[in-house]
Amino acid sequence: MLGLLGSLLEDNSLKQQGFWDASTNTPTLANSVGVEGYYYVVSVGGTVNFGAGNITFTVGDWVYYNTANQWVKFETGVDYVPVNKAGDTMTGSLNFSGNGLDITGDFSNATRANRLALQTSTVNGNTRVPIVPNGTARLAGIDCHDGADADNSSFLQVHSDGVNNHCGLNSAKVGTGVGKDLVLQIDGVTKAKVNAVDGTFQYLQPVNAQTGTTYTLVADDFAKLITINNPSPVTFTLPQQTTTPTTTSFFSKVRNLGVGVITFVKEGAETLDGNTTLNQFGEVLIERPTTTKWSVAYGTALKPSQIEATRVPSAPVAGTTYVIVTKPKDPFTITGFVQQATSLGTAGTYTVFINGVAITGLTAVANTTTINETAATALSVSAGDQITIVLTGIVAPVGWVGSLSILQTF
Repeated sequence: MLGLLGSLLEDNSLKQQGFWDASTNTPTLANSVGVEGYYYVVSVGGTVNFGAGNITFTVGDWVYYNTANQWVKFETGVDYVPVNKAGDTMTGSLNFSGNGLDITGDFSNATRANRLALQTSTVNGNTRVPIVPNGTARLAGIDCHDGADADNSSFLQVHSDGVNNHCGLNSAKVGTGVGKDLVLQIDGVTKAKVNAVDGTFQYLQPVNAQTGTTYTLVADDFAKLITINNPSPVTFTLPQQTTTPTTTSFFSKVRNLGVGVITFVKEGAETLDGNTTLNQFGEVLIERPTTTKWSVAYGTALKPSQIEATRVPSAPVAGTTYVIVTKPKDPFTITGFVQQATSLGTAGTYTVFINGVAITGLTAVANTTTINETAATALSVSAGDQITIVLTGIVAPVGWVGSLSILQTF
């Protein structure tokens, strides 16, 4: 039989058509339907009736269409696992022996047809390729080297380290390789970078530049810097959840580059906490603390050194007015004061003056027994201006030790 097959192969009488599953007759074969000389290699054994009685096949047999218009069997006696051409299906594990083994090919062409692709599912569209340790090691990863000499190159490593209990993205080097910055890119554009020398982290904040007189925040503004540049007043709308869904971790920054004052307004039943206006060159942080609330806050910090700590006696005299006068060391903008009262038995009031003029919103404000923050109309203060704090209505005995500190916009 093998001698006959050999002669047929030598004169090209046989033409292989691929592999055939005898258990399901796939592809379908039947007598009187075929081309003389066509044959298939049996990949799965089984028994088939082509029209002239049952024939049993085993893996490695050939099924051949003869001159009598019938499919017949050649028993080659060769075990065969169909893994050697495109479209083949492999069963079982693929094992390699030895070290330094490569899967090579020219996959440099940019088209899909010339790339090496791994597809683990053809059913639900999800593909995952696990990199599994051998059972004793705890490190699994993929190394992408940047040069032809993998023993002396820098490389990017994606790994999971069970010993140190972390998953990581690592820029590393081996041999005489040179360390490279670790960058995050989108469409070839660097969005974030970790410097290979000092480890500093840099990121490119996306900017949404606006020039109109109205703007409504959108979900895509998450973590962006929104710049507004218009000489006229601008209305900035913070939408409600039903219009523009945003998570409670949502935040963005707004910077006013124009002369026109920006006014923040809420939509619908939303709550708006914090500042509602923004002057030129100012910046605010917009946050979503809850699904029904927006928070707008200037970049602020306590600056106790701007107005030195102020005190009244721990046992002030009843009915006495205490006047504390100080001068700022450099210019700032007042947006509020914080009173820190450590012990206050009887309430009094205080009034804050700048160069003899009371500050709107900080006139006759009652003291409390807890830290109290009160807002004021934004007012610019120049170096050397006289700030006077007048405390009245104190009733003895009382122990009050506290201070008033500037909240400075920066």
